[in-house]
Amino acid sequence: MIKYNHIRASQPRVHVIAFYPYPETNPDTQYDQDYHYKSLVHTYGINCQVVYAPEEVINLPDLPLIALEEPNNATVDIREFTHPADAIYVVGNSRYPNPSDYFKADHRVSLATPGGTGHPLYGDQVMAIVLQDRCHLTQNLQISL
Repeated sequence: MIKYNHIRASQPRVHVIAFYPYPETNPDTQYDQDYHYKSLVHTYGINCQVVYAPEEVINLPDLPLIALEEPNNATVDIREFTHPADAIYVVGNSRYPNPSDYFKADHRVSLATPGGTGHPLYGDQVMAIVLQDRCHLTQNLQISL
């Protein structure tokens, strides 16, 4: 699924690259994940591509790339991260857990879960939290320009 949303020139440009959950997603269940990401597209006014593998990603603009990964020594916690005004967020899956291995990341950001690294969230859940965090900061004019 590739879903682009029209964004006004006055709005920040936000792109999301996400991977379908593995091994849960197949042609019979893909619609469920597409629906979740389409909801994020319309709620937050973003552009979104959901893919099975990194080589499927197309037409990325030249914007800061933020890899959303499980906490490790190279990541900064979302609570300490200042979102750039325009950005590409990449969230992985269990096959591609560290998007920075496949995309040149300007920032590596993590989102701690109550259960720790052994209990990760699905990508659509992570993106909902990250986009809400970004939205909260945008409303408070704390996004770095």
